[in-house]
Amino acid sequence: PALVKVDTDRFDGASFDPAWSPDSAWLVYAKQQENHLHAIFVYSLSDKSVHQVTDGRSDVLSPRFDRSGKYLWFIARTDVGLSQSGGMTAMGHPVTSSVYGVVLQKEVASPMAPESDEENVDAGAKPADKKKPAEVKIDFEGLDQRIVSLPIERANHVGLETGQDGVLCVATAPTVFSDEDYIQYDDEPPSVAVSRFDLKKRKSEPFASEVDGGLRGGGGTFFVTADGEKVLYAKDRAWYLVPADKPAKDGDGRVKIAGVEVWVDPRAEWRQIYHEVWRIERDFLYDPNAHGLDLAAAEKLYAPFL
Repeated sequence: PALVKVDTDRFDGASFDPAWSPDSAWLVYAKQQENHLHAIFVYSLSDKSVHQVTDGRSDVLSPRFDRSGKYLWFIARTDVGLSQSGGMTAMGHPVTSSVYGVVLQKEVASPMAPESDEENVDAGAKPADKKKPAEVKIDFEGLDQRIVSLPIERANHVGLETGQDGVLCVATAPTVFSDEDYIQYDDEPPSVAVSRFDLKKRKSEPFASEVDGGLRGGGGTFFVTADGEKVLYAKDRAWYLVPADKPAKDGDGRVKIAGVEVWVDPRAEWRQIYHEVWRIERDFLYDPNAHGLDLAAAEKLYAPFL
Protein backbone atom coordinates (compact mmCIF):
# COMPACT_ATOMS: atom_id res chain seq x y z
CA PRO A 1 0.00 0.00 0.00
CA ALA A 2 1.11 3.55 -0.75
CA LEU A 3 0.66 6.66 1.37
CA VAL A 4 -1.92 9.12 0.06
CA LYS A 5 -1.72 12.81 0.86
CA VAL A 6 -5.13 14.09 1.95
CA ASP A 7 -4.49 17.69 3.00
CA THR A 8 -1.96 20.12 4.49
CA ASP A 9 -2.17 22.46 7.48
CA ARG A 10 0.40 25.24 7.05
CA PHE A 11 0.19 26.67 10.56
CA ASP A 12 1.91 26.02 13.87
CA GLY A 13 0.28 23.52 16.21
CA ALA A 14 -1.49 21.63 13.43
CA SER A 15 -3.66 18.76 14.62
CA PHE A 16 -6.23 17.38 12.20
CA ASP A 17 -7.95 15.13 14.78
CA PRO A 18 -9.13 12.78 11.99
CA ALA A 19 -11.88 10.16 12.32
CA TRP A 20 -13.31 7.51 10.00
CA SER A 21 -16.92 7.07 8.96
CA PRO A 22 -18.55 3.76 10.03
CA ASP A 23 -18.07 2.29 6.54
CA SER A 24 -14.48 3.62 6.23
CA ALA A 25 -15.44 5.44 3.01
CA TRP A 26 -14.95 8.96 4.43
CA LEU A 27 -12.32 10.68 6.56
CA VAL A 28 -13.37 13.73 8.56
CA TYR A 29 -10.91 16.19 10.09
CA ALA A 30 -10.52 19.76 11.38
CA LYS A 31 -8.16 22.03 9.47
CA GLN A 32 -6.83 25.42 10.55
CA GLN A 33 -7.77 28.31 8.27
CA GLU A 34 -5.93 31.56 7.56
CA ASN A 35 -7.93 33.19 10.36
CA HIS A 36 -6.52 30.44 12.65
CA LEU A 37 -9.98 29.03 13.28
CA HIS A 38 -10.62 25.40 12.40
CA ALA A 39 -13.17 24.22 9.86
CA ILE A 40 -14.43 20.70 9.19
CA PHE A 41 -13.45 18.90 5.99
CA VAL A 42 -14.36 15.46 4.69
CA TYR A 43 -12.29 13.36 2.30
CA SER A 44 -13.86 10.75 0.04
CA LEU A 45 -11.82 7.61 -0.53
CA SER A 46 -13.85 6.74 -3.62
CA ASP A 47 -13.04 9.82 -5.71
CA LYS A 48 -10.28 11.40 -3.53
CA SER A 49 -12.24 14.67 -3.27
CA VAL A 50 -12.15 17.08 -0.32
CA HIS A 51 -15.22 19.02 0.81
CA GLN A 52 -15.46 21.80 3.40
CA VAL A 53 -18.42 21.34 5.76
CA THR A 54 -18.34 24.38 8.07
CA ASP A 55 -17.74 27.98 6.99
CA GLY A 56 -14.67 28.71 9.13
CA ARG A 57 -16.35 31.52 11.08
CA SER A 58 -16.29 29.45 14.26
CA ASP A 59 -13.56 27.27 15.72
CA VAL A 60 -14.56 23.60 15.51
CA LEU A 61 -13.06 20.49 17.02
CA SER A 62 -13.69 16.76 17.45
CA PRO A 63 -15.70 16.01 14.29
CA ARG A 64 -17.13 12.50 14.59
CA PHE A 65 -19.53 10.44 12.48
CA ASP A 66 -22.52 8.92 14.24
CA ARG A 67 -22.49 5.12 13.98
CA SER A 68 -25.87 5.25 12.24
CA GLY A 69 -24.22 7.04 9.30
CA LYS A 70 -26.89 9.75 9.39
CA TYR A 71 -25.15 12.51 11.30
CA LEU A 72 -21.80 14.21 11.83
CA TRP A 73 -21.25 15.62 15.33
CA PHE A 74 -18.82 18.36 16.30
CA ILE A 75 -18.01 21.05 18.86
CA ALA A 76 -17.96 24.72 17.85
CA ARG A 77 -16.96 27.90 19.67
CA THR A 78 -17.08 31.55 18.66
CA ASP A 79 -15.37 33.22 21.64
CA VAL A 80 -11.85 31.81 21.40
CA GLY A 81 -10.39 35.24 20.55
CA LEU A 82 -6.92 35.75 22.01
CA SER A 83 -6.88 32.24 23.45
CA GLN A 84 -5.79 31.10 19.97
CA SER A 85 -2.55 33.07 20.17
CA GLY A 86 -0.76 30.48 22.28
CA GLY A 87 1.21 33.06 24.28
CA MET A 88 0.65 34.84 27.57
CA THR A 89 -2.10 36.91 25.97
CA ALA A 90 -4.09 33.67 25.66
CA MET A 91 -4.21 33.14 29.41
CA GLY A 92 -7.25 33.85 31.54
CA HIS A 93 -9.80 34.18 28.75
CA PRO A 94 -13.04 32.26 29.30
CA VAL A 95 -13.93 29.92 26.43
CA THR A 96 -17.26 28.19 25.91
CA SER A 97 -18.65 25.99 23.16
CA SER A 98 -21.72 24.07 22.04
CA VAL A 99 -22.29 20.70 20.40
CA TYR A 100 -23.79 20.51 16.91
CA GLY A 101 -24.82 17.92 14.40
CA VAL A 102 -24.95 17.84 10.60
CA VAL A 103 -27.74 15.87 8.92
CA LEU A 104 -25.82 14.19 6.10
CA GLN A 105 -28.70 13.17 3.81
CA LYS A 106 -31.49 15.38 2.51
CA GLU A 107 -34.17 12.79 3.19
CA VAL A 108 -33.23 12.30 6.85
CA ALA A 109 -35.27 14.32 9.33
CA SER A 110 -33.60 16.64 11.82
CA PRO A 111 -32.73 14.84 15.05
CA MET A 112 -34.05 17.92 16.88
CA ALA A 113 -37.44 18.04 15.12
CA PRO A 114 -40.46 18.35 17.45
CA GLU A 115 -41.35 14.99 18.92
CA SER A 116 -44.73 13.40 18.24
CA ASP A 117 -46.90 11.98 21.03
CA GLU A 118 -48.37 9.40 18.64
CA GLU A 119 -47.57 5.71 18.91
CA ASN A 120 -44.27 4.73 17.29
CA VAL A 121 -45.22 3.01 14.03
CA ASP A 122 -41.69 1.61 13.71
CA ALA A 123 -41.86 -0.20 17.03
CA GLY A 124 -42.15 -3.55 15.33
CA ALA A 125 -39.57 -2.86 12.64
CA LYS A 126 -36.66 -5.23 12.22
CA PRO A 127 -33.55 -3.87 13.94
CA ALA A 128 -30.56 -2.97 11.80
CA ASP A 129 -27.74 -5.46 11.46
CA LYS A 130 -25.22 -4.26 14.04
CA LYS A 131 -22.46 -6.41 12.54
CA LYS A 132 -22.59 -4.53 9.26
CA PRO A 133 -21.32 -0.91 9.39
CA ALA A 134 -23.80 1.71 8.25
CA GLU A 135 -23.18 3.02 4.73
CA VAL A 136 -22.53 6.75 4.75
CA LYS A 137 -23.93 8.98 2.03
CA ILE A 138 -23.37 12.74 2.07
CA ASP A 139 -25.55 15.21 0.15
CA PHE A 140 -23.31 18.28 -0.04
CA GLU A 141 -25.93 20.55 -1.59
CA GLY A 142 -27.45 22.60 1.24
CA LEU A 143 -25.36 20.77 3.82
CA ASP A 144 -24.66 23.94 5.80
CA GLN A 145 -28.43 24.47 6.14
CA ARG A 146 -28.81 21.10 7.88
CA ILE A 147 -26.69 21.93 10.95
CA VAL A 148 -28.57 21.67 14.24
CA SER A 149 -27.69 22.48 17.85
CA LEU A 150 -27.97 19.75 20.44
CA PRO A 151 -29.62 20.42 23.84
CA ILE A 152 -26.33 20.18 25.73
CA GLU A 153 -25.56 23.05 28.09
CA ARG A 154 -22.94 25.45 26.75
CA ALA A 155 -19.56 25.04 28.46
CA ASN A 156 -15.89 24.62 27.62
CA HIS A 157 -16.31 21.34 25.75
CA VAL A 158 -12.90 20.08 24.62
CA GLY A 159 -13.55 16.63 23.19
CA LEU A 160 -16.24 14.39 21.74
CA GLU A 161 -16.45 10.66 21.03
CA THR A 162 -19.35 8.59 19.71
CA GLY A 163 -20.80 5.47 21.31
CA GLN A 164 -23.71 3.47 19.96
CA ASP A 165 -26.16 5.07 17.48
CA GLY A 166 -27.11 8.52 18.72
CA VAL A 167 -24.87 8.39 21.80
CA LEU A 168 -22.17 11.01 22.39
CA CYS A 169 -19.57 11.30 25.14
CA VAL A 170 -18.52 14.92 25.68
CA ALA A 171 -15.47 16.01 27.71
CA THR A 172 -15.71 19.40 29.44
CA ALA A 173 -12.84 21.40 30.95
CA PRO A 174 -12.91 24.48 33.23
CA THR A 175 -14.15 27.61 31.45
CA VAL A 176 -11.15 29.59 32.73
CA PHE A 177 -7.82 28.20 33.91
CA SER A 178 -6.30 29.42 37.18
CA ASP A 179 -2.68 30.47 37.64
CA GLU A 180 -1.99 27.06 39.20
CA ASP A 181 -3.51 25.33 36.17
CA TYR A 182 -1.04 27.03 33.86
CA ILE A 183 1.94 26.34 36.15
CA GLN A 184 1.12 22.62 36.42
CA TYR A 185 -0.26 22.17 32.90
CA ASP A 186 2.69 20.26 31.43
CA ASP A 187 2.78 17.72 34.28
CA GLU A 188 -0.87 17.66 35.30
CA PRO A 189 -3.43 19.41 33.07
CA PRO A 190 -6.77 20.31 34.71
CA SER A 191 -9.13 17.34 34.91
CA VAL A 192 -12.21 17.10 32.71
CA ALA A 193 -15.74 15.88 33.30
CA VAL A 194 -17.32 13.52 30.78
CA SER A 195 -21.06 13.48 30.12
CA ARG A 196 -23.13 11.04 28.06
CA PHE A 197 -25.80 12.38 25.68
CA ASP A 198 -28.51 10.07 24.33
CA LEU A 199 -30.23 11.33 21.19
CA LYS A 200 -33.33 9.20 21.82
CA LYS A 201 -33.84 10.72 25.25
CA ARG A 202 -32.47 14.13 24.19
CA LYS A 203 -30.83 14.22 27.56
CA SER A 204 -27.29 14.50 28.90
CA GLU A 205 -26.11 12.88 32.14
CA PRO A 206 -22.75 12.71 33.96
CA PHE A 207 -20.62 9.74 32.94
CA ALA A 208 -17.23 10.18 34.63
CA SER A 209 -15.73 12.97 36.74
CA GLU A 210 -12.15 14.05 37.41
CA VAL A 211 -10.86 12.35 34.26
CA ASP A 212 -7.20 13.20 33.66
CA GLY A 213 -6.90 16.20 31.35
CA GLY A 214 -3.88 14.81 29.54
CA LEU A 215 -0.80 12.64 29.78
CA ARG A 216 2.82 13.60 30.22
CA GLY A 217 4.24 13.98 26.76
CA GLY A 218 0.77 14.26 25.23
CA GLY A 219 -1.94 11.75 24.44
CA GLY A 220 -5.63 11.26 25.07
CA THR A 221 -7.25 10.02 28.27
CA PHE A 222 -10.74 9.05 27.08
CA PHE A 223 -11.58 6.55 24.33
CA VAL A 224 -14.63 4.63 23.10
CA THR A 225 -14.11 1.17 21.61
CA ALA A 226 -14.81 0.55 17.92
CA ASP A 227 -18.14 -1.13 18.68
CA GLY A 228 -19.22 1.68 21.02
CA GLU A 229 -19.79 -0.68 23.94
CA LYS A 230 -16.83 0.11 26.19
CA VAL A 231 -15.03 3.22 27.41
CA LEU A 232 -11.36 3.45 28.40
CA TYR A 233 -10.39 6.45 30.50
CA ALA A 234 -7.60 7.63 32.80
CA LYS A 235 -8.09 8.97 36.31
CA ASP A 236 -5.30 9.77 38.76
CA ARG A 237 -2.92 8.16 36.23
CA ALA A 238 -4.72 4.82 36.42
CA TRP A 239 -6.75 3.33 33.56
CA TYR A 240 -10.32 2.06 33.71
CA LEU A 241 -12.38 0.05 31.21
CA VAL A 242 -16.14 0.30 31.78
CA PRO A 243 -19.42 -0.24 29.89
CA ALA A 244 -20.47 2.75 27.80
CA ASP A 245 -24.21 2.45 28.43
CA LYS A 246 -24.26 3.72 32.02
CA PRO A 247 -22.32 6.14 34.24
CA ALA A 248 -18.97 4.87 35.45
CA LYS A 249 -18.59 4.08 39.15
CA ASP A 250 -15.42 5.12 40.94
CA GLY A 251 -12.95 2.24 41.05
CA ASP A 252 -14.85 -0.08 38.73
CA GLY A 253 -13.02 -1.62 35.79
CA ARG A 254 -9.50 -0.71 36.82
CA VAL A 255 -6.99 -2.10 34.34
CA LYS A 256 -4.14 -3.98 35.99
CA ILE A 257 -0.94 -2.91 34.30
CA ALA A 258 1.56 -3.47 37.11
CA GLY A 259 2.76 -6.68 35.48
CA VAL A 260 3.06 -5.30 31.98
CA GLU A 261 6.53 -5.72 30.50
CA VAL A 262 7.89 -3.91 27.45
CA TRP A 263 10.82 -5.15 25.39
CA VAL A 264 13.29 -2.32 24.83
CA ASP A 265 16.35 -2.38 22.59
CA PRO A 266 18.32 0.72 23.65
CA ARG A 267 20.77 0.62 20.74
CA ALA A 268 17.91 0.45 18.23
CA GLU A 269 16.22 3.37 20.02
CA TRP A 270 19.43 5.42 19.88
CA ARG A 271 19.74 4.81 16.13
CA GLN A 272 16.11 5.78 15.55
CA ILE A 273 16.45 8.96 17.64
CA TYR A 274 19.67 9.95 15.89
CA HIS A 275 18.28 9.57 12.37
CA GLU A 276 14.96 11.16 13.36
CA VAL A 277 16.75 14.33 14.48
CA TRP A 278 18.43 14.67 11.09
CA ARG A 279 15.14 14.02 9.31
CA ILE A 280 13.47 16.81 11.31
CA GLU A 281 16.29 19.22 10.45
CA ARG A 282 15.99 18.28 6.77
CA ASP A 283 12.23 18.76 6.68
CA PHE A 284 11.68 21.74 8.98
CA LEU A 285 14.80 23.90 9.21
CA TYR A 286 13.88 27.45 8.18
CA ASP A 287 16.66 27.46 5.55
CA PRO A 288 16.08 24.68 2.96
CA ASN A 289 19.81 24.79 2.13
CA ALA A 290 20.83 24.38 5.80
CA HIS A 291 23.29 27.29 5.43
CA GLY A 292 25.25 25.22 2.93
CA LEU A 293 25.70 22.21 5.22
CA ASP A 294 25.39 18.82 3.54
CA LEU A 295 22.97 17.24 6.00
CA ALA A 296 23.35 13.71 4.63
CA ALA A 297 27.14 13.90 4.87
CA ALA A 298 27.00 15.35 8.39
CA GLU A 299 24.63 12.59 9.50
CA LYS A 300 26.98 9.96 8.14
CA LEU A 301 30.01 11.66 9.71
CA TYR A 302 28.71 11.52 13.29
CA ALA A 303 26.84 8.19 13.06
CA PRO A 304 29.86 6.09 14.24
CA PHE A 305 29.65 7.80 17.65
CA LEU A 306 26.44 5.86 18.31
